[in-house]
Amino acid sequence: MKRAWEVTVYLLKNNVNAVARTLTQSSAGKVALAALLAVLAAPPAYSILSVAVHGPPPAALARSWIPAGLEKNTVIASTSAFLTVIVLMTAFRGPHEITASEEAEYELLLSLPLTMPEYVLGKLGYFAAQSLLASTALVVAGVALAPLVTGGSVAKALLFPLAYLLFLLYAETLFQLIVVVRAVSGRRVWAVSAAALAYLAAAAAHSVLTRSLSPLLTAPALLAAAPLVHCFTISETPAFVALELAALLLLDALLVACLYAVSTRLEPENVKPLSEVARSLLLGRPTRSRRMPGSHSAAIRRVVLELPLLSLRHAALVLGALAAAAGGGYAARLLLPGLDASTVTSFAVGVLVLELTVSTGNIALRDLSPLWLYRTSAQSMKPLAASLLAKSVVYYTESFAVVGVLLASLTGNPAHLLLPLAAMPASAASATVALWFLAHVAAHRRLVRFSSRGFYLLEDIVATLITGFSLVAAVFSVTSFNLLLEYASGTALFKLFPLISLAVGAILTLIGRDVLADTLASIDVAG
Repeated sequence: MKRAWEVTVYLLKNNVNAVARTLTQSSAGKVALAALLAVLAAPPAYSILSVAVHGPPPAALARSWIPAGLEKNTVIASTSAFLTVIVLMTAFRGPHEITASEEAEYELLLSLPLTMPEYVLGKLGYFAAQSLLASTALVVAGVALAPLVTGGSVAKALLFPLAYLLFLLYAETLFQLIVVVRAVSGRRVWAVSAAALAYLAAAAAHSVLTRSLSPLLTAPALLAAAPLVHCFTISETPAFVALELAALLLLDALLVACLYAVSTRLEPENVKPLSEVARSLLLGRPTRSRRMPGSHSAAIRRVVLELPLLSLRHAALVLGALAAAAGGGYAARLLLPGLDASTVTSFAVGVLVLELTVSTGNIALRDLSPLWLYRTSAQSMKPLAASLLAKSVVYYTESFAVVGVLLASLTGNPAHLLLPLAAMPASAASATVALWFLAHVAAHRRLVRFSSRGFYLLEDIVATLITGFSLVAAVFSVTSFNLLLEYASGTALFKLFPLISLAVGAILTLIGRDVLADTLASIDVAG
C-alpha cells in the first residue's frame, strides 16, 4: 500500500505542481491563494454561524430552497440508476486497456519495481483526489446549503464532504474494476460486453413491465447515493447518515479488495499511453476526401468543419442521441409520473454543459495543434476561427436539440423542440468564451495533450470557469424559454422569440469569429 500511495502522490504532484508552485513562490501568489481559500470558506462558515447564532431557519424558508416536485426517494433512485447505467455502458463499450496519463507515467512508473495491483490502486487514489479537486465548488455549495434545508443540522453539513468523498471512491473503484476486468479478459472481452448488455436489457424490460425503475438499476448504487441525498433531508438523523456512511465505507473497502485481486492478473502489456490509444482511435477511422479544395480557406473549412460534421459517424451519433432522448423521456413519463420537468431540465442542462466543456476542449487541442501550419499557409485566421466556432456552435445546438426532444417526449408538448433556436445566443457566447480560454491555455502550457481525464489542474480551473459561464448562459436561455412557454404560449412574442434568438446568436457568432481570429493571430499554441 505504501507504493500505491507513492504512485498517487506522484500523479497528483504532476497535476497540481504547475499551479501550486506559481502560487507559493511569490507574495502575490500567496495572497491570491489565501483569497481563494477565504472565498471558498466563506459560504459554509456564514451558513453554519448563522444557524449557530440565529437558530435554524423557518420550515417555509427551508422548503423554498428545494425545487418544487423534488422528492428524496426519486432523487436517490434516479442517481443510483444513472450511475448503474453508466457503469454498464462502460462494461459494454469501455476501454480494454489501462491508460497511462502521459509518456512520462508510462516510461517511469512501469520501470519501477511496482506490482500491477499497486499501480492500479495508486491510479485509483489519484482519480479520486483529482475528481474531488475538480468538484471543490460543489462540495462548498453542499456544505453551505445543508444547514438551510435540514432545519439547521450542522452535523449533516460536516458529514456531506465525507459522503461525497465515499461516493466518488465508490464510483471510481467500480469504473476501474470494470476496466481491469475488460483488460484481463483479453479475447473474451466480448463476454463482458454481452453480459452487460443482457443485464441492461433485463433491467429495461423489468422497468417497462413494472412502470417503475427496476431494482436491477437502483440497487447496485443505492448504498452510495442514499447518504449523499440524506445529508439534505430533515427526517434522517445525523446518526443514521453516519451509519449509512460506515456501511458505504465497508462497501468501498470490499470493492478496493476486489480491484486488488483482479489486478493481480494484469500485465504491463495491458497498459498503454493515452496518446497511443487516441492515435489508434484516430487512425482507425480514416476519412477520404473526393475533391481537392481550391484555396487555403476552403482547405481549412474542409478539414476543420466539413469532414467532422458531414460524416456518417457524426450523423449516426446525433440520430442515436435524439432517439435515446425521445425514448428516455417517454420511459420517464411512464415509469416516473411524478417527475418534475424542471428537475429533468436542470439535470439535463448540467450534464450537457459538463459534456460540452470536455468536447470543446478536445476540439481545441486537436484543431489548434497545427496552428503554425495554418499561419504559414493562410493570409487570415478568420477561416480557421469561423470553422472552429461554427463547429462548436453546431455541437452546442445539437446538445440543446437532445434536451428539447427529451422535454418534448417527457411533457408531450412539441413546443420544446424550439429550444435549440431559443438557445442560440447561449451556444454562440459559450463557444466563443470556451475557444478563447482554451487557446490561451494551450499557448502557455507545454504539456502532453492527453492526461487521464483530459485536463491538468490549470486546465481544470479553466474548465470550471468555462463550465460556470456556459451553465449560467444555458440556464438563462432555458429559463427564459420555459417562462415564455408557460405564460406566453401562442402569443406573437413566443413565435418571434426563436427568430430573435437566432439573429442574436448569428451576431454573437460573427463578433466571436473576429475576436477568436485576432487571438489566434497573436498567440502561439504548443503543438
